[in-house]
Amino acid sequence: MAYLTLANSATHETEIKGSRFLALVAACDSSGEAEMMIAAARREHPHASHHCWAYRVGNSSRFSDDGEPGGTAGRPMLEVMLKRNLDHLVGVVTRYFGGTKLGAGGLARAYSGTLARALDGAGERLIQDRQAFRLQVPFEVSGALFSLTTNWPGLRQSEPQYTSAGLILEVSIEAPRQAAFLERLRDVSRGRARAEIIKES
Repeated sequence: MAYLTLANSATHETEIKGSRFLALVAACDSSGEAEMMIAAARREHPHASHHCWAYRVGNSSRFSDDGEPGGTAGRPMLEVMLKRNLDHLVGVVTRYFGGTKLGAGGLARAYSGTLARALDGAGERLIQDRQAFRLQVPFEVSGALFSLTTNWPGLRQSEPQYTSAGLILEVSIEAPRQAAFLERLRDVSRGRARAEIIKES
């Protein structure tokens, strides 16, 4: 399924009434990867007062206020992600308390606003649906196949396998480009290529 995520990792720092808020946002492929990034932020700032976070990976989303009053940090951060329709990402906002309490509304604005500025800096990219194929061609047209796969936009390919019948190559192609790729494959192989669907993602 296609989804919108971050183009890059990014950070943003702001100071509000003496407290420092440092945001880190990054794309991630799993909840485990998100939790590793959260742990890394804790290690980088071991003396911070709070490490509040939120992540969304497909149907899985979690957040934490990490000791701040309930509903003032993690949930507002997740809501920023949801409003922007972002997926497969994690955000951590680290706070160094400056001695002045901000109140529930002030905290929510501080955490969500710092995260939002980091998201602005990260940019967005669309991840398209992809389809994986196993391609098999005789040796005589393997050069044409490599030329096609090497230059096809957005295509990912595995290491080639060589058999007595020819060359086998697994490729993954963005959904909007699949029909054009298969048509071009037929042309360059003079109809001798076989393309088998092996996985949908």
